[in-house]
Amino acid sequence: MSKSLYFALLVAASFFVACGNAGKMDPTAGLPQDPNGAENFAAFRDKFLSDTAFQMTRISFPLEGLPEISDSIGQAQGADFRWTRQNWKPHQPLDESDKNVTVQMIDLGSIKNEVMKIDGGFAVERRLSLGGDNKWYLIYYSGVQMITE
Repeated sequence: MSKSLYFALLVAASFFVACGNAGKMDPTAGLPQDPNGAENFAAFRDKFLSDTAFQMTRISFPLEGLPEISDSIGQAQGADFRWTRQNWKPHQPLDESDKNVTVQMIDLGSIKNEVMKIDGGFAVERRLSLGGDNKWYLIYYSGVQMITE
C-alpha cells in the first residue's frame, strides 16, 4: 500500500469520522475533577474524542488553526484561516497501538499541546486550554501538515 493511500486511510479513520452521539441530554455533565476543582484532563480528552455533541460544546468557533495540506484554498488564506462549524470534521480517538503514529503531549499546566506524528513526515496538532470555568476547551487545531524531523 502506498504511503499516501495509507496516510489518507489513517487520517479518515482516526481523526475525521463523525461518531453520531446526538441523543445525549447533557453532553457536559459528569466529568471528574482534579483536587483543584478543574476537570480531569484525561477524562475530558476521552469524552472530547468519543462524543461529537460534547466536542462541539468545547470549541469556540471560529477556531484558530491551519487547514489540511491538501486544501490549497485554505493554504492561500494563510494566517486568516479559521475552522468553522461548517468545515469542522469531528475528531475521534487514535489507535495508539498503531506503530506508525506517535503522540506527544506537552503539558504547560493550563495549556496542553498534543502533537500526533505520522510516519512519512506528517503531523496534526491540537492545543487545549483550561478556561476560567475550570473546563477544558480546544483553542487551536492544525490539520495534517508536512513536517521535517
